[in-house]
Amino acid sequence: MSGQFFYTLIVLICLFALAWIDRKTLLLPNPLTLGLMFLGLVINFFGLGFCSFNAGLLGAIFGFGLVYGIDVMYYAFNKRRGIGMGDAKLLGALGAIFGINAVLPLFFLAALGCLLLHLIQFRSYRPSSVIAFGPYLCGAGLSFIIYQYWVLTL
Repeated sequence: MSGQFFYTLIVLICLFALAWIDRKTLLLPNPLTLGLMFLGLVINFFGLGFCSFNAGLLGAIFGFGLVYGIDVMYYAFNKRRGIGMGDAKLLGALGAIFGINAVLPLFFLAALGCLLLHLIQFRSYRPSSVIAFGPYLCGAGLSFIIYQYWVLTL
């Protein structure tokens, strides 16, 4: 078994833990999100990850900045927070793991999954209800891992 297998296993465990925690508490703990970001950068630095170190570093910055920018714009219009900074750190971590080219597809895949699930549950939706976005980001990360292992290696 390779080092990348164990790295991927750690990422998967962290993604499942983050999805479960965010679903239950609406919080994404810093030790997991920032630890995952640090791990992605270190592993990519040694060439064992899914992208180069530079792509991972830019992915971390762009992933965090994308969600942070959306939250700033939402706050400017609505005078309340629209998305948590845990989600920004999680997308930054996924950017560090998969690289800058994966950030937008990850974000849109998570947003599409969130939209589709909540359209299905439309009758039970209340405008004041809060939606945990972290599980959808984790699901998008899982889909990228599946894509890396099963689609690209076949």
